[in-house]
Amino acid sequence: MKEFLNMKTIDKYFGKSLTKQLVGHICGWLIGIVFILSAISKCFSIQGFQDEVLYYLDVYFAGLFRGYSMALCVSLCVFELAVGVMSLYHKTKPLAMLSSVVLLSLFVYLTGENYFNPSIMGSYESCGCFGELIHFTPLSSFLKSVILWLISCCCLYFEDFRYLYYNKINNIKE
Repeated sequence: MKEFLNMKTIDKYFGKSLTKQLVGHICGWLIGIVFILSAISKCFSIQGFQDEVLYYLDVYFAGLFRGYSMALCVSLCVFELAVGVMSLYHKTKPLAMLSSVVLLSLFVYLTGENYFNPSIMGSYESCGCFGELIHFTPLSSFLKSVILWLISCCCLYFEDFRYLYYNKINNIKE
């Protein structure tokens, strides 16, 4: 029994320390729940979210995708919901964490641009992160995006990618 309580023995049986696994699971669940709540809250008032997206498109992208704002809103909500659900399921978690890092990098850029370089009209007061449910100031929106990005990077770092190749190696017929 004393041999089993040794951390090296536990690492031998489980592959990596239980603390890293626990941190990875907690971060993944947190990111998943935040993305699911964000997507659902945006869907309740899709028209209000479209207005916020139109503002961001006009100010930061010179109205480049203005005609596609509703399609962009719906696809962003669907993508957030998919990433949230995928991060709760263990087998799709690495792809979800990679997707969340990319998506949150975009959010960090947009909220940072809104906070540090306000447009001529000033900073947009509500980022639309949670639709009409929760309103954030530009600073709190930027900090929220940075913290979620760091949590997502932490989860990606602690994620175990070995099981992706485990079935491929074991299914090779000799």
